Amino acid sequence: MWFGLLGAPAAWSVQFLVGYGISEAACGAASAGGALDPVTAVATATAAVVALLAGAAAVLAWRETREAEGQGGADEAPPLGRIHFLATVGIVITPLFLAIILMSGIGAILLPECRQS
Repeated sequence: MWFGLLGAPAAWSVQFLVGYGISEAACGAASAGGALDPVTAVATATAAVVALLAGAAAVLAWRETREAEGQGGADEAPPLGRIHFLATVGIVITPLFLAIILMSGIGAILLPECRQS
């Protein structure tokens, strides 16, 4: 349940920090000018896979608690009701974070580097 809830946001956070570090390294005064697009692509693909696995974990947790004893679903008494609710949140946020991961990774690869705004 916790991986399903926090996996996609954590994957995006790590991808963002790696991308920031790569950008600083590529655009710094001491940069050797090496192409860092493959590193960005690997970081994006890894984060996307982790987000998809987190979404799958959220769906599995949701399905396991969908027909619990009693009222079922989020109306079930704790801890099953809580697990169902947090799994639902994980299902909702995973596509959003996956889109953010893909857009930032693809944008970093396709858009020109080292431009001042």
